[in-house]
Amino acid sequence: MPIISLQKSPLKTFSQRMANIAQLQQAVEDLESLQRMVNKLKTLQLRESENDPLQPAVKDLELKQVRHLPQKQGLLVGCYVVLLVAGWQQFLQGTALNAFQTLDPLLPDLSDKDERKRRKQLRRAGFDIRGGYPFNTPNVKNTDALFRVATGINKISDAWTTEELPSDKVCTRLDHIVQVRHNVAHSIFSLEALSVEENFDDMQFVFTIASITSDRVDEHVKNITDA
Repeated sequence: MPIISLQKSPLKTFSQRMANIAQLQQAVEDLESLQRMVNKLKTLQLRESENDPLQPAVKDLELKQVRHLPQKQGLLVGCYVVLLVAGWQQFLQGTALNAFQTLDPLLPDLSDKDERKRRKQLRRAGFDIRGGYPFNTPNVKNTDALFRVATGINKISDAWTTEELPSDKVCTRLDHIVQVRHNVAHSIFSLEALSVEENFDDMQFVFTIASITSDRVDEHVKNITDA
């Protein structure tokens, strides 16, 4: 009887994390809605028409503006980018580790010297066979290195082609998103204005690349295990 794994795939976990951090995007819109409501209520308070049934209800309300609204929204959209890239990084780590654990037992025995050399290469790429995940800065260069040493796939980024963009354009956009994350995480600052709409587009883009990566790794593992 085949063993059925109940463990979520890294791609499924990534999808769920993206659904969770969408609350940050919603919080930006909630702040705007709150400010609009306050403004409308203040307008009602200023009315003195006895025919307005709402005026007495809001007359004595203590209404305050949402303080530092642009700054709060900026922090929220910046945090979203940080968590988006963190989710991408965790997806890469999990996908590489799963493939490694499947393929490693199939490799021919190495001499002690060659085995030490291979483990050193794994560490340089930020790959921990115990799942400790020292891998960071998930840009194109580091991602290619991770999958090369963990799975044997040379330049997994070559598979990153979408209907809109060829591989080189995809790589440029991904590196840009990772750099924005770096700027926000280390200086609470971005060189460009961020927005809910752009964040959503970036999330869809990164998840598309994650899906392609997952399929490419699955294909690679299947080709080896079926050989």
